[in-house]
Amino acid sequence: MKMTDLEKAAKKQIQDILNKQGYPTYSRLLDKLDVKLIDTQKQPGVIAYLVIDKAVIYLNPGLNIDQVSTIVRHEILHEYLTHAARAQKFREKDPKYKNISHDLVNVAADYEISNRGYTDADKAIARSILLDNKVLQGLVTEDQHPGWEDKSFEEMLKLLTDEMEDNMQDFRNLMSDLGMQPPPDEEDAQDIQDAANQLGKAAGDGEG
Repeated sequence: MKMTDLEKAAKKQIQDILNKQGYPTYSRLLDKLDVKLIDTQKQPGVIAYLVIDKAVIYLNPGLNIDQVSTIVRHEILHEYLTHAARAQKFREKDPKYKNISHDLVNVAADYEISNRGYTDADKAIARSILLDNKVLQGLVTEDQHPGWEDKSFEEMLKLLTDEMEDNMQDFRNLMSDLGMQPPPDEEDAQDIQDAANQLGKAAGDGEG
């Protein structure tokens, strides 16, 4: 699908700001990508993503130009830092990690970008991004995990996995106390959310 005139203009504006901010390499990399605007009616709650095999970067039209600069560099760094390949290698290294979810991988990847790619100005901008009238969380490592600023993607993925398992055990214990059937040990991170939903309904907080 070709870029619309609006998308072409948006791409040109983004490249201009990247060059003015001193990021000519990112501008040249963006030159190799199409820019598409996310349909927020069909994809509510999505800020941006890169489809590398189609050479397309999708951006939320609600971002201002400074936010777009930070987010474009963020998405390009996912590819530059080879997060997908490194995640696959991490899964294959130890059977314990073979079922790590995409969401958990993305958290660790976002943290590494914060650690290695963000300036203080980028961090301030990342903290200003609103999604559904709420500040978007998870783009700045130290906001959620102080002390992880020097850690690698792999180190944080391991720590997040351990943290998830600890949380899962807490959910299992609480569900058992409530007389509910806990999910099996081998289930992945999605069961944390499923368990939370069940607990919410048990407490009268869930929908339906």
